[in-house]
Amino acid sequence: MNLTGVEAEKFNRIIDVEQLSPNGASNPAGLNPGAYTVDRNAWELPHIPNILIVDSAEVSRMLLKAMLRSEPYRIVEARRASEAMAELEKQQFDLVILDLMLPEVSGVEFCRRLKSNRRTQLIPVVIMTSVQGVENEIMGISAGAD
Repeated sequence: MNLTGVEAEKFNRIIDVEQLSPNGASNPAGLNPGAYTVDRNAWELPHIPNILIVDSAEVSRMLLKAMLRSEPYRIVEARRASEAMAELEKQQFDLVILDLMLPEVSGVEFCRRLKSNRRTQLIPVVIMTSVQGVENEIMGISAGAD
């Protein structure tokens, strides 16, 4: 396990408490080591959400990435639905952001495919578009977009 920064400091404090001698000789803070238990299996680094951006326009993908930079996200890009499906087979995603207009299939159809697939049906999907109209919103919602 390679830990750096704050995570390493927290982990080292846990180990220090665990390694204190029972008689308190090397326990300057007066901590009772028997009162602390360390479950090494429960120690996890914070989850960094994976976001898949599906858009044929590079400028749109760049803009979305710039807007999402304020938080620590892992962002994967795809230009078309087939690329996106390949990425979805390789790794888990916490969110899919896709354009309504994609080269191979529409964003609505791609959303339907995601929501009908048992492996991807619970991933939240946001469909974005520059096309105005309530009917586009209704189509997206009916396809399962969040």
